[in-house]
Amino acid sequence: MPRGKRAEVRKKEIIEQFYQVIVEDGLEKASLVNIAKRLSVSPSLLIHHFKNKDELILQLIDYIIEKYSEVFSDITNTFQDSSQRIQSILDLIYSYNWTKTIDDRVYITCLHLSQQNDKVKKRLQGMYRMLIGMLEKELEQYADDNPGLELEPKKLVRLIISLQEGLDIFKDLFPDDRNFQDLGSYVKPLILNILKT
Repeated sequence: MPRGKRAEVRKKEIIEQFYQVIVEDGLEKASLVNIAKRLSVSPSLLIHHFKNKDELILQLIDYIIEKYSEVFSDITNTFQDSSQRIQSILDLIYSYNWTKTIDDRVYITCLHLSQQNDKVKKRLQGMYRMLIGMLEKELEQYADDNPGLELEPKKLVRLIISLQEGLDIFKDLFPDDRNFQDLGSYVKPLILNILKT
């Protein structure tokens, strides 16, 4: 394997271990030393790939973006019909599969850090801009395929994301409440009704 490719593989392994340490022990214990122990390598190897923990956090957000992008792209590449794509996207976004794409502990950690660190905030905003852009593109295509509809894709996308985020927080606060799927099933037809007006 070429040296550059090997370095990329190693960086991904480090990021994945960083992710797991946050899941299991929280950010406080996600030191370069602890990550190096899990990988059975010297901490200097991690420093070789990442200058510091802040850089590792930014790369972790890129990893999160990649994961969400992969899940979303699988849907958009499966269906030619814009109505089917929208239905499938809503099915995905309001499902446990979407909420489990990234462990909530990791996501909440990054969200918390974004309130203290402008670089983290900009990176997370980039993640949402990517999602917004993908959804807007799909809704614009849907509107093009259904002339006469008075859609406002920019507003509707923000509504879709806001409802999903709220449901996700609800699910975390009340993990024993089985209403999450029911609420997702309730929200999807409301959005589809908006799409038919």
